[in-house]
Amino acid sequence: MQIDTMLYFYKLINYLIDHEKFELVFIHKSQSEVWLQRKNKYNNQVLRLAQSGFDWRNQLEADYKQTIYQSEKLAQLFLGRKIDLFNIYISEYAPVDDWERFKQRLKLKHHKFEQMETFYIDKENRQLEQSRLFNALNSEQVQMELPESIWEKEQLTQQLRTQIITKYNRQQRDRQKVFQYGKPFFIYVILGINVLMFLWLELQGGSTETEILIEYGAKYNPAIINGEWWRIISSMFLHIGMLHVFMNMLALHVVGNVVERIYGNMRFLIIYFVSGIIGGVTSFALSPQVAAGASGAIFGLFGALLYFGMNHKRIFFQTMGWNVIGVIGFNIVFGLAVPQIDNGAHIGGLLGGFLAAAMVYFPKKKQLLKQIGASIVVIIVAILIIFYGLSNEAVQQEANQYELYRQLQYINESVN
Repeated sequence: MQIDTMLYFYKLINYLIDHEKFELVFIHKSQSEVWLQRKNKYNNQVLRLAQSGFDWRNQLEADYKQTIYQSEKLAQLFLGRKIDLFNIYISEYAPVDDWERFKQRLKLKHHKFEQMETFYIDKENRQLEQSRLFNALNSEQVQMELPESIWEKEQLTQQLRTQIITKYNRQQRDRQKVFQYGKPFFIYVILGINVLMFLWLELQGGSTETEILIEYGAKYNPAIINGEWWRIISSMFLHIGMLHVFMNMLALHVVGNVVERIYGNMRFLIIYFVSGIIGGVTSFALSPQVAAGASGAIFGLFGALLYFGMNHKRIFFQTMGWNVIGVIGFNIVFGLAVPQIDNGAHIGGLLGGFLAAAMVYFPKKKQLLKQIGASIVVIIVAILIIFYGLSNEAVQQEANQYELYRQLQYINESVN
């Protein structure tokens, strides 16, 4: 009876989720096709389970080819690479003509999928084909017992089906909610302050003038050593030239919007300033040059996205994961290739953002031990970097030489 096939279909799916640790990834709108994934250290398996039967081999062949095409379309939903795809049909009857060749493993050319193996579980060979499937999955063999009563079968079928659909709908809602915890606000406040400060510097004599930058709060090591630590924060709102402010504000707008939506307003603000401060003290410790810009804080926002990705791998890689990693990698390599770029601020900010995200954690969730631990690490990292900077004689000597040059130049201009 068809009810037996439907019940077996849902029972098998529930068993794979509950006992074999498969994740529910996708359900077709017809609800007769379900995709699962299990990823571990040794293998990466994706199952496509379809409740459909075929009278003839050519019908099966058409769906077989469609499965390969569909796996490529859905590839971004699945984590990792080198995936083994298991194409599983649950049907009342098998095709009447010869179809056994489809059981052979097929090598796939997609960059994520390595091979596909097909299983056709019909009423006649159910236990035998299920055994073959579980062997291929390296799973323990189990009997799928079905009730005798038709009423019980219908009730259980509806119950299992509802569980699966409810679980999938909840996952979809949770995924949407992740990006709706905060409505961007502080991102625009910070962006506005940066633009206003840039215009102010231009009116005062030019944002590319070193003396103007130092006067209005750029990172300047001799002044910081003399107690002007506020420059670590003020330098976050100054930029050197039109291109610098434009590129940073564009990055801040794009990345900041996402981070503020994920973490909420106050968490975003904490992440931004902790990142900027860690980036600033790292720049102080590693570079004697006069520096300004929001790059450290912006890299911190990337660090916060990496922390999000570490905790929400599937959502991260389905939406922005490789783009974020690619941008970070490109900027670090580019920074190492161009001496004028303040890599200390970038790398320090990235680390600061990651730690700050762990410190504030996610909205409506708490991990007190992790949060306290991350807070302690942030303080220790900042102190260690500052002490390193104060004891870094090469950097400080170069900074002092520059200060001496400034004083001599000032005296010369005064005399003239």
